Amino acid sequence: MHTVYKTPAVTATTRPIRDLKADFLVILVFENDDLKGDRDLDRASGGEYSAAVTRGAFAGKLYEQLFTPISGDQWNARQALWVGLGPRTDLTAEQLRRAATIAGLAARQRRFGSMALVVRSSPAVPGSRAVQALAEGAVLANYEGASYKTSDDSIGWLDRVEIRVDDDADTKAVERGRVLAECTNVARALSNEPGNVLTPREFAGRAAKLARSTDLKVEILDEKKIAGLKMGMLMGVARGSSEPPRLVVLRYEPKKAAHKAVLGLVGKGITFDTGGISIKPAENMDKMKDDMSGGAAVICAMAAISRLKLPARCR
Repeated sequence: MHTVYKTPAVTATTRPIRDLKADFLVILVFENDDLKGDRDLDRASGGEYSAAVTRGAFAGKLYEQLFTPISGDQWNARQALWVGLGPRTDLTAEQLRRAATIAGLAARQRRFGSMALVVRSSPAVPGSRAVQALAEGAVLANYEGASYKTSDDSIGWLDRVEIRVDDDADTKAVERGRVLAECTNVARALSNEPGNVLTPREFAGRAAKLARSTDLKVEILDEKKIAGLKMGMLMGVARGSSEPPRLVVLRYEPKKAAHKAVLGLVGKGITFDTGGISIKPAENMDKMKDDMSGGAAVICAMAAISRLKLPARCR
C-alpha cells in the first residue's frame, strides 16, 4: 500500500520569475492575456505561448492548458504549464484553488518534485486570499486516492511548492491554505479506509492521535459509558457488529475566545453502514464505508481550528 498523501513545503515569494528554483513552472493567465509586465515568459517558451494564442490553440479560457518548454540558462524550470483562469474580472478563489490542483497533478504525473506557481493579480481576489487558495490547491493535489489498488501507474509526489506573487508575500495566508488542505487530505484518507481496517476503536484511536498534536481536549466514550448515558440508538446499531462502539468528543477552549458562544460540530462516524443490508444492492455495498465521512470531516475541522488558533470555543 502506498502513501496516501504528503504535505509539500509551501512558500510565497516576490522574487523575479526567472529566479524561482523549481523543476516545473506554472503560469496562471487570464483570457486574452498579453502578459504585460511578464513578457519574458513568452520568450522563455521560445514564443510558443504567443504562437498558440495566435493560431487559436490557447486563449486562457477557464482551466484550459498549454504545455511549452522553457529554454535559456537563466531559467531553472525545464517545462512550463500555462493554465487559463478565464476573464480577469470574473476570477474567484475557488477557480484559483482548482487551477493549482490541476497544476499539482500535472507536476506529479511528470514526476517533478518541485513546482512554482506564477499568479497574475486580479482585483476580484485579494492577494492574501489568492495565496491561500493556491496553497490549498497545491496541497490537495498531493493526495493519492488509489492507495488500496494494485497498480504500476503510481505517480510522483510534490516535495516543494513556491507561489510567486506581485505584492508582499503573506506567510499567514500560506499557512492557512496548507493547514486546511492537509486536514482535508487526512479526512479524505479516513473516508477511503475500508470498514475492516477502520473499526470504531481504530477510528477513535486515530482521532485521539490527531488531537495530541493540537490544543484539543479529547474524550473517548466506550460501550460502558455509552450505555450509562442511555444512548440506546447508538448501542442498537453497534449490536449489528462484533466491534464495540466508540464516541469521540473533542473540545477546543481557547483562553482568548472572542465571545461566550460555542460552535457545535456533529459528524456521523458509523464506520460501516449495515442498516437494511438485506435490501441494499451488492454493487454499491463498498460505498457504505463512506458513512463515517461526516465524523472524519468534524475531527479534521476541529484539528484545523485548533492549529490555526481561531478565537472561538468549539465542541
